[in-house]
Amino acid sequence: MKFVAITLLLLTSIFLIACSANQASNKINNSELENLASKYGGVYV
Repeated sequence: MKFVAITLLLLTSIFLIACSANQASNKINNSELENLASKYGGVYV
């Protein structure tokens, strides 16, 4: 039973880390898009 609980905890922690990494990369991509939009005079959201 402990083994199952440990594996579930590991899976959930990996999932949360992956989600936070995706959010961070999305924020970076959004800022890059905003920089490009300000360069070319249009706003693309």
